[in-house]
Order: sequence, then C-alpha cells, then structure tokens
Amino acid sequence: MTESYEADFLQQKRTIVLMQNFVSNTTKRQKEAAFTEVDCQLRLDLLEKYWASFEKIDIRLSPISKSKKERMYFKEDLYNEGSTCYLEAKGWLKNKLQTLVAPPAGATGTRSANSTQAAAICSVQSQLEKVKIPRFDEKQRSWETFKEKFKSLVLNDAGMPVVIKFQHLLNSLEGEAADKLKGIEIIGANFQTAWDTLTRRYDNRFLRFSTHMQALTSLSSATQVSGSHLSKLLNTTNESVNTLRALGLPVKQWDVVLIHFIECKLDPATRLYWIKELEKMKDEQADTFPTFESFQTFLEDRIRSLMRRRKGEKSAVHLRQSAIERRI
Repeated sequence: MTESYEADFLQQKRTIVLMQNFVSNTTKRQKEAAFTEVDCQLRLDLLEKYWASFEKIDIRLSPISKSKKERMYFKEDLYNEGSTCYLEAKGWLKNKLQTLVAPPAGATGTRSANSTQAAAICSVQSQLEKVKIPRFDEKQRSWETFKEKFKSLVLNDAGMPVVIKFQHLLNSLEGEAADKLKGIEIIGANFQTAWDTLTRRYDNRFLRFSTHMQALTSLSSATQVSGSHLSKLLNTTNESVNTLRALGLPVKQWDVVLIHFIECKLDPATRLYWIKELEKMKDEQADTFPTFESFQTFLEDRIRSLMRRRKGEKSAVHLRQSAIERRI
C-alpha cells in the first residue's frame, strides 16, 4: 500500500509539471495568431486528460491527508497549485475559442446558430465544473454527510437545470451506489427517480441506527499512548452521537453508556488519568455520574497535551541532529 501511495505522489508531481508546462506553452509562448479552433479544442482535450488523472489520484490520496500531512503534496497544498494551472489554461483556451467561433460583424444564419450552440455547451460545462461535490462510496456511514452536502450544493439550487443535477449525482457515486442507477436514461425527468432510488436504499432510519451503533460497539482499542487514536475514538463517537440524535433518540440520557464504550478502549496511561479525574469529580460531587461533555473535554485536553509533547520531542530530535551535524 505504501509503495502504491509513493507512486501516486510521484505521479501527482509529474502531472503538475506537465500542467505548468502546458500553461507556459499555451498562454505565454505561443502566438495567438497561430491558434485555430481545432488547435484549441485539441489542447482542451489534452488538458482534461491531465486533470482527470490528477483528480482521480487526489481522491485516492484523500484518506491519508492527515496521517501523511508532512508530505509535500499536502504540506504545500499541491492540489491547489494543480487546480490553478488547470483553471488558468482552461480559461485562456475557452476565451480564445469564443473569439474564434464568434461570427464576423453582420454575419447571420448558420454561423450565428453554431455560436449560440457553443455558448450553450460552455454554459452547461461551467455549471458542471463550478460545484465540488463529495464522493459517495456506498458506505452507510458516509451517506448522511454526502446527502446534506449534495442537497445544499445541488438539490436546493433552483437555478441549476435538472439534467445538470442528475449529471452531478452520477459523477459523485461509486461502487454499489453507482450500480443502482445503471440503465436510467440521463434526462431531467429521471433525476427524481434516481434520487429516490438512493434515498430508499441509504436514507433508512433503522439502517442508520444499526450502522452507528455498530461503530460505537466496535471502536478499536489502544495498547500505547496515541493522540491520533484518541482523536479517532472521539470523532467516531461524535459522528455517531450526532446521527442518533438526528434520528430523535434520547442520546442525552446515554452519557454513562457512551463513556463506557470509549473508556474501555483507552490506552492504560490515559485510562489512569481518567480514573484520577473521576476521583476529583467525586470529591466535588459525590454519587454523581460524569457527563459525556466532561469526558469529551478530558479527551480533548489529553489530545492537545500529547500533540504538544510530540511536537516538543520532534524539536528536541531536530536540535540534536543539528548539533551533531555542526560538530561533524
């Protein structure tokens, strides 16, 4: 898996260089007079191939953006650099195409009709490109986030043509979710049918309850101190609690149960700190169960403490290495 990611990082770097060269060769070195309509379209096609490859690998790298945040690709936000090159080149070519297909003054008829059609195509493309829709990978726990973002960005946009909404939906699906819409003709009239098909499968109250209860009862255990493990425990619990609360369940009354789910997964050192925290609470409020909010605060403080310690250890190692290098 590591080798696969290494290949992806190298490919992303190579694609960025290709797009940078593309921008330079297209917008800065070439004489505009040398461009024809066919030249522009061919360059656009090539640019889209570069971008499709870049986007595909970025989606594959997204799950490791936190664990590999020190890598140059994430640290220097090379995705943003690549998208800037893409948009700059595409904007220049689109503008050039408009000037090439525009009819001469006074011209009418077929030429004018073709220009109108080209403008309509550009309008459709721009509506497809301007919205960054999250991917839905058929995992039940991803559905709620996907649904809310899709509704906000696409479904509730009254100015967006229905067929464009349909195309956005198809572009954002993977795996089983995409297979469910196979065979449905891509026309505006079928969009609601497609959306209803997905909601019947994934927007199921009992399935959502079962999925998030399973997430809570199968939290991973830790044998050694790890800030990232604590963050994962807390994030998974908060995600499930928010979903269960949205289902109308009395989550507020489950504080002790939720604390138990997480407490038994803590590393020994963190559990010991929590026991000491409980002793303090008992001194202040005898026979009172801790709230999930107080436990959450404890974990957040613990995570920050571990992050500061890790940062200090890295700085100490760096100073030692620098001292050794100076002696050498």
